[in-house]
Amino acid sequence: MSPLRFLLLIIFVLLSFFSRGQNDPEKIKLDRASFGLGMGQVYGGFGANFLTYPNKNFGLFIGGGYAIVNFGFNVGVKARVISNYKKSSISPFATFMYGYHTAIDIQGASGLSKMFYGFTFGVGLDFSFRNSVQRKGYWSFAILIPKRSDEVDEYIDELKTKHGVRFSNARSAATISLGYNFIITKK
Repeated sequence: MSPLRFLLLIIFVLLSFFSRGQNDPEKIKLDRASFGLGMGQVYGGFGANFLTYPNKNFGLFIGGGYAIVNFGFNVGVKARVISNYKKSSISPFATFMYGYHTAIDIQGASGLSKMFYGFTFGVGLDFSFRNSVQRKGYWSFAILIPKRSDEVDEYIDELKTKHGVRFSNARSAATISLGYNFIITKK
């Protein structure tokens, strides 16, 4: 199964499972903006993220941080499944972003280190250990699949053949992001 089909299957399962929340007569206040600290592409490597929701289910974000080689950034959209009356402290989401997705760090030859940029899509969960009414922040976890161009593989092959570089880590098809977001404003 291709990574895209697998990701679409995960999105479908998450949306169908978590959209069945029971209604609560007490309307909750939804977060409108948050500031997060974490690791992964959503946070620009090891860094920070600012997220705002112009609509209750669709948000815009920007992240920036240290991405092993240099400063990394990502900008994107986040679509979450949430209800105004949902009791759950778990919200599934899908995300699509543009920014850094691969950092190649060559020890002892920093001139050969390089970062690559492109599109990434993924799914994840926002969750809190408090109910939605009381929470002041939440954890965010995502599995991301970068759309890497052939340029990344070509550069790795060039480093191996022309410069004798040996890689100790294999490049993975998926990455993760994990962080904690502090709610700035609610509506």
